[in-house]
Amino acid sequence: MADGIVSVGLQGRGKVALLSAEDGKPLDGEAVAEAGKKFYRFRNHICTPVMRVGDFVLNNRGGNLSKPGEDTNFGGARAACLTGTVPAYGAGYIAQNWCRCSPAQIAGLIAIGPIGKMPTAEEMEKAVEPIACGKYSDGDAVASSATWTSARGDCQRGSSAACDIPGDVDVVWQRKVAEDIRPGTVQRDWLSYLNSRLTAPVLTDELAIVGDIDHNEIVAVSLEDGSVKWRFTTGARVDSAPTLYKGICLIGDHSGYVYAVKINGGELIYKARIAPEEKRMLSYGKVESVWPVIGGVMVADGRAYATAGRSQGSDGGLIVRAFQPETGKQIWAKALPLNGPELVQKRPKRNDMLTRQGKHLMVMEHWLDLETGKICPKPEVPATLTTGLEGVYSWNWTRVGHRKFGRLGYGGANGNAISWNDKYAAASNHNGGGTIVNLGKPAEKKAFQGEPRVYLATCMVLCNNVLLQGGAICDQQDDKGFIRAISLEDGKVVWEQKFDTQLAFNGLAVDKTGIVASFNDGSVARLK
Repeated sequence: MADGIVSVGLQGRGKVALLSAEDGKPLDGEAVAEAGKKFYRFRNHICTPVMRVGDFVLNNRGGNLSKPGEDTNFGGARAACLTGTVPAYGAGYIAQNWCRCSPAQIAGLIAIGPIGKMPTAEEMEKAVEPIACGKYSDGDAVASSATWTSARGDCQRGSSAACDIPGDVDVVWQRKVAEDIRPGTVQRDWLSYLNSRLTAPVLTDELAIVGDIDHNEIVAVSLEDGSVKWRFTTGARVDSAPTLYKGICLIGDHSGYVYAVKINGGELIYKARIAPEEKRMLSYGKVESVWPVIGGVMVADGRAYATAGRSQGSDGGLIVRAFQPETGKQIWAKALPLNGPELVQKRPKRNDMLTRQGKHLMVMEHWLDLETGKICPKPEVPATLTTGLEGVYSWNWTRVGHRKFGRLGYGGANGNAISWNDKYAAASNHNGGGTIVNLGKPAEKKAFQGEPRVYLATCMVLCNNVLLQGGAICDQQDDKGFIRAISLEDGKVVWEQKFDTQLAFNGLAVDKTGIVASFNDGSVARLK
């Protein structure tokens, strides 16, 4: 409403009706012509209302904020159905929605407001000098034959292990490594992030290392008995497993930093800022960077990579940096803004875990050259990872369904949880049923059966002889967890272990030392 006139958008017509604020009657032709000079011509807004506040027009479906002579696009939010953006106290408040039309929207209840100036791509890519806190030498390197050294195993994120799993396994030990979260309003804020209690584990020959997500902590435990060997505290949430390289444990957190600590002892070597600036916000009950490190660190061919930012649509977009894992020195950086001439994939997305695909680094369908950071077209290769709308490492679907998540895919296997190696790709749906595809003969697909609807499969690992699968058993009385082995020959269950707590999201690590699992009660277990 402005100047005594009410503007009403007509659903599905891309038009407005102008009414008198005094008596509600439509204006005549002359009055409409005069008023039209002051009113924004509404486009088709479908289910999300367009609003005007003073000179500003909020086109909520597209994230556009307009006023005479200016047009700003905020792609990090898609305003809520029916309510749109609620303007109050100098900010805009947006209720959460579960729509697929804006993949770059940040999940949850959001408040947006002026930040002064949006950083440019050049400012985002500017090198930041790492902060040296200790020294790393060749003597700190850890000789290890372990192969599960990063989230989902390695830099390709295939969640597979080149080892045989016995026909029967037992729990060697299970130890609680994370303290309970105190009840209260903070606990409720933390729980609304929908994360698991722990990250997945990574392995050396002697240690399993996990992240305590809400307590900002990395915990190393002995594979022999589960005893805690060291703890390291970060500056904010750690949403993904650390990455192990030589004798270094690399950790990305939501303060926008990467930390390098020694695998032996947990001593800090350096910290390097991946975020372009030191700006803070409140996120699910914690103070975080505007540009958190998402998905941890990836190491490939002796270089480390990390990405920071919540969405291409907000705060200048995402930043991907390549750096030396031993020192934190930047090798290259590439900004992924909301739009730009370099972008090949034009539809903006939220941030996600980095994956290696051949000679490229991929983040949400953006393909970057590993050596230079140059944005490239999608390569023509037989099989690549498809990430759906929310990416490889979004856990939201495990709690609120997969309508927005879509499906992951590789080599003809598509589902909520996915695993692949050089020979096979496997995918499962929410209840654990799914398909195993022979990559050499894509027409050869074997189905395996799921369990009752109370089973929720959130993790899979392809091994030489079986497909390991784990997740939650959600009944009305209690939440429990399971790990089971499925034969690659006939798709039948070989063995199953049940637990009194749910498996953490992607909470399995597997190699010749056995199976290590993390759980939502803060415990870690070893099976062999």
